[in-house]
Amino acid sequence: MQSNKGSSWDSVAKSFSNKSPSDSFALAAIEISGMNDRKSEPFKVFDNGCGGGSAAVLIANAFPNATVLAGDFSAGMIEAAKNCIQESGLSNVSAEIQDGVDLKLDSNQFDFTFCTLSVMFFPDYDKGFSEMYRVTKEGGTCMIVTWKDVDTIRIFEEARRRVGPYTPNHDVHGHGAFFEKPERLAEYAKRAGFKSAEVTEISHVWYFSMQDFERLASNPAVLKMGEDLDADGVKKFQEEISNCAREKAGEKGVRLDAVANVLKAIK
Repeated sequence: MQSNKGSSWDSVAKSFSNKSPSDSFALAAIEISGMNDRKSEPFKVFDNGCGGGSAAVLIANAFPNATVLAGDFSAGMIEAAKNCIQESGLSNVSAEIQDGVDLKLDSNQFDFTFCTLSVMFFPDYDKGFSEMYRVTKEGGTCMIVTWKDVDTIRIFEEARRRVGPYTPNHDVHGHGAFFEKPERLAEYAKRAGFKSAEVTEISHVWYFSMQDFERLASNPAVLKMGEDLDADGVKKFQEEISNCAREKAGEKGVRLDAVANVLKAIK
């Protein structure tokens, strides 16, 4: 998760620790990337906007010949990622602070660059795509996963409407669904210089406990939806998020239907 305010994500880093529901989309991205065809070869992977590091660990575990670097602008996220790596016992994966729009990495060094459900929150989309293009090797592959449609966004928007007048705008910078249109995702990739850009739609069903869902709802991207509210309004917004989630809850927890766009871009 990227912005110029790392501390705002530091406070929710624990919510992204260990296994993440987004790993289901990371697995889909691995399959689409062609990485499985190179399982016996050594190669380098960069996970940009790694959050708690679970996807990077997943890749490192599945591909022992790979060297995986996880990067995030949030110190709290990197701490969570390092804990995840330590618990895995793997030696082919590491994590360090990296700003997704200003990577302190050499150009043309990664065979695969991943970015799972993070690019939507970058402060500058063109810079983010250009940086991923820069660090990817010539002929390398960049895999970017973004939301197309997800129940969490609908829950947050309904909760916000219950507090007061609110008209969702998915075209505003920083909205979780900014890249819901696959052609927009491909356009940014081609503008960065990638010679090809193909988008695949992937669907999964998630189940969250109420506690985990409420932690998820405390992230800065959600709170931004209530930035025009006073303190009482923000409190009410959080309460309504919980109410909306309970209305969807069943025996397995809060069911969330999630659809993602998975971009495969070749440099």
